[in-house]
Amino acid sequence: MPPGLAARVERLEKDVAEIKGDVKTLTAITARIDGRVSVLPTTFQITTWFVGVAIGLVGLVFAIARLAR
Repeated sequence: MPPGLAARVERLEKDVAEIKGDVKTLTAITARIDGRVSVLPTTFQITTWFVGVAIGLVGLVFAIARLAR
């Protein structure tokens, strides 16, 4: 065995253990992000909401204008 190989292998094992911990943390974070993104409204839902509110406001303006006569 070359000299210093045991120390290098030991350091490598420690580094790999640290990398495993980092990968587990990233996996957990990714799962949380996926969960949050899945509950965001779609573009269609946002557009439908906007159009519905706009139509409701136009109707309210016409109703107020008619009552103001």
